[in-house]
Amino acid sequence: MKNTIWAALLLILFTTASCKKNTAKPEPEPEPESPTAMDMRQYVIVGEYTFVLGGKPFLHPILLTFNDGGKTDIYDYAAAGKGQYNYTFSGGTLTIDYGGATNWVFQISNESISSATGVSTNIKNFKLYRVPETNQFSGNTFSGMLSARENSVILPFRYIFNDTQFGETNVGQPTLTYAYTVIKNLAAVTTINQVIRYYLVINGKLTVSRYDLATAAPAKFFYGSITKDE
Repeated sequence: MKNTIWAALLLILFTTASCKKNTAKPEPEPEPESPTAMDMRQYVIVGEYTFVLGGKPFLHPILLTFNDGGKTDIYDYAAAGKGQYNYTFSGGTLTIDYGGATNWVFQISNESISSATGVSTNIKNFKLYRVPETNQFSGNTFSGMLSARENSVILPFRYIFNDTQFGETNVGQPTLTYAYTVIKNLAAVTTINQVIRYYLVINGKLTVSRYDLATAAPAKFFYGSITKDE
């Protein structure tokens, strides 16, 4: 009789516990970030500007960064300099007051640019990237061929970086010689000894625009994308 009572009690406890498990509500899955909730300061936009000189096309990067106070910096890797403009972002629409007759307007959805209007037809292939958490230059060496913009000259270049310095050479191993300041952990602009260098690292590839203001063409300007050494 006692065994029967204990068996009945165990059965009741087991049934109650099973019911509680079956009725437990699943944890809700996190919803994707809505366009209105995006903080543009955590993103950059990269486009390609087609520059043609002597019938030779170059796809120079255009970099847009977003900062405090509703300011955006636009780095044009086909020219020595940058511009700063006001921007607004609401409901998935990014508007940049470009200072001309037409604003740059981007439609953004699911962390992707679906359209860009008001932009020069020479600038295409805009892509949105999250700002990386770490410096994409530091601890890396990149090497490859850069092309002269004025003619068909191609030269080997190699670059090395740490957190604050870089080195450049055409022959042998570069040494850390020059200072740089990283921009959004993926870009840098330096002017040293009348040489302006623009750097951009996307997906492990380094894009370089190099202007030597003290040198005549064709050694004045070199451009290209080179790979990370393994």
